[in-house]
Amino acid sequence: MSIYDPLRDRLSSLRVTKVRMSFVDIEEIIGRDLPASARKYQAWWGNNDEGGKRHSAAWMHAGWRTEDLALEMEEVSFVRDVGARPSAIFGAAIATSLDASWVAAGEITLSQEGVLCFPHAPTDAGIYRFRFSGGEGFRCYIGESANLNRRFGFYRRPGSTQATNLRLNALMIAHLADLGKIAVDIITKIGTLQLGGFAHQSNFTDKAVRRLFEQAAIVADGATEIESLNR
Repeated sequence: MSIYDPLRDRLSSLRVTKVRMSFVDIEEIIGRDLPASARKYQAWWGNNDEGGKRHSAAWMHAGWRTEDLALEMEEVSFVRDVGARPSAIFGAAIATSLDASWVAAGEITLSQEGVLCFPHAPTDAGIYRFRFSGGEGFRCYIGESANLNRRFGFYRRPGSTQATNLRLNALMIAHLADLGKIAVDIITKIGTLQLGGFAHQSNFTDKAVRRLFEQAAIVADGATEIESLNR
């Protein structure tokens, strides 16, 4: 059994032919940090399962390969091996329509030991919103994740290299200690996604789709009286 089996299983369950993931997404899927070499060497992401490379064997045995590695952005694409595909026809315009509704998940609280306590969250992929009220006024943070439950766990106990998680953890603790409130909303189901006037069959397992909805949510919440913590 390999620690990368959950990545193999996730890729095997997808119905798309390409998905882009951040290194944090992959860490959420396997439930642990990637080795330091994954963030330093392109060769770690090579499509070669020889010599006991359990990580590459995980995606290759599931019928996928890696492409478009961006070490500086900590992102990589997984592409299904489906043989040659026809050339793409490039569009001349962008026509996109999307719709989804926030679902209240509960509130974040602070334990007597000063540790953040998050409401129950599913292990599904989706986007999330933290709504700060009281204290310094109304603020919000919006993000996306391949596994909402694990992502909230990273905010609760951030790793030493997770800069965003460390920043939000400190902000949340200070806000709650000042008797403020933090509500949590999530979206795991796409209401409508149309591209070029046609319904697009996709879901939040595709990182590009999560980012599309994430950025739309940030723009939608960009009211002047709300301070965005995404900036």
